[in-house]
Amino acid sequence: MSPGKTANISFDSEFANIINGKAHTKSDNYHQGVNPATGEKLWDVPIANQADVDEAVAAAQKAFESWSVKPIEERKELLKNFRELWSGYQEEFTTLLCKETGKPRQFAAMEVGAVGAWFDHHVSLSIPEERIEDDEKIMTTRYMPLGVVGAICPWNVSSSSSS
Repeated sequence: MSPGKTANISFDSEFANIINGKAHTKSDNYHQGVNPATGEKLWDVPIANQADVDEAVAAAQKAFESWSVKPIEERKELLKNFRELWSGYQEEFTTLLCKETGKPRQFAAMEVGAVGAWFDHHVSLSIPEERIEDDEKIMTTRYMPLGVVGAICPWNVSSSSSS
């Protein structure tokens, strides 16, 4: 294991939906992964049901309670830490992307590398606070976290778009 890695990741075995930090491998329905470039059968992927979605949203709403009150600089540090962790697994994610999309390795590697750039860009942003004063009042505009967001996206959406 390289110094930047905290665990070995294998995409050759059982896939799971991760809900509240726990792997959910059981499902009533599964999708059979196939490498579109070779036709090779890959892995069974559990298809989430309504109960899984409800559990994931509830967990996200609970996590939002503490995340939303963290100062922006602390949130940025956590994103930097995740980016560092991610970068230690670029080879594994590149191999996965090649298998599940059939992309040539050089294009998959560029896409996986873009995830780090996506995090770097967002960490570099500042959240401005606007303040307007007159003799009678002070008005302040602040950008506050709004809540949980869900995304329904195609299975082959780019890695950087899904980050």
